[in-house]
Amino acid sequence: MTRELQPALVCAVGDHFLVFDHTQPVAAVVSQQGQLLSSCSWSQLIPQPSDGTVWPRLILRAREHQAWLTRRADRVTVRFDVSSDGNVHATPDAVPSDDGMAISQSRYARSGRLSSSSGPPWTYHSVLDSLTWSAKLDYEADGSDFRTYELGEGAITGAAQSSGTVAACVRVAHKRPWVFRPTYRFIVASRLMVREVSFSSLDLNSLAWPATSRGHEEELLKYLSYTVSECASLSRSGAYNVEFQVDHVNTIPAIRTKFRMPDSDMLYVRVDQPFDELGLRGGGLRDLSVFFEEDIAAGLLRKAAGRNQDSIKYV
Repeated sequence: MTRELQPALVCAVGDHFLVFDHTQPVAAVVSQQGQLLSSCSWSQLIPQPSDGTVWPRLILRAREHQAWLTRRADRVTVRFDVSSDGNVHATPDAVPSDDGMAISQSRYARSGRLSSSSGPPWTYHSVLDSLTWSAKLDYEADGSDFRTYELGEGAITGAAQSSGTVAACVRVAHKRPWVFRPTYRFIVASRLMVREVSFSSLDLNSLAWPATSRGHEEELLKYLSYTVSECASLSRSGAYNVEFQVDHVNTIPAIRTKFRMPDSDMLYVRVDQPFDELGLRGGGLRDLSVFFEEDIAAGLLRKAAGRNQDSIKYV
């Protein structure tokens, strides 16, 4: 199965954009017109990460034609040199000074204002309406030319501006039920056009790190204390027939908590995946501070369940 680039972080490098995958050691250079110019992998240059619990995981610094990507857990850093024609070269490096840098960090949703010395500013927005994220871009020139581009469902995880063009990474997922394997979009926009960039020609399978082969048993057993606590919380809230099961223990474990509520004959299911595609823990519901007690009090279970008419409600 093809693994396409899943854009999560982006920076401006000269007249181009350098966009990074959310997990894998792969980046691509995209022109202001939305053309894929080149790509690179540094899977053979630095050790594969062993800790996913430090958040945000990545810090991206950029200046002129260079960028530096740093893992916060161990401060391992890679420098990227991008030529004027869009070729990119990766080299292990030390953590640079922040002086004169454009700095961004990995996030699930971001909003902010961009600026460029050679173009009017853009603002980007991740808007949460109940359980649904939507993304948009605003352009304003001299207070007279104001335009809004609605990008549809999803939250912006990274954005950058080069001259009068903006690029945005969009993570397409709801707040509930939490999506562990979302889809990603990469948008390039100027005053006159909005274009979605396709990375279908870039297969990451030969460029990526493999999933770690180490067992999850010890970490999984520790994590399950959260699951048991959540089941007890459900019972205190009036839920009954509360149970959980663990699937795919030897690959990427999935924890399914099932229960019923007194005011409904529906079966509710919450899926939790504590480990990512590299086998690193750090993105499960416990690490995201998601708790049944808070969701029930806020009415989020009802809202999530109301999305479909199925007899099984994923919340």
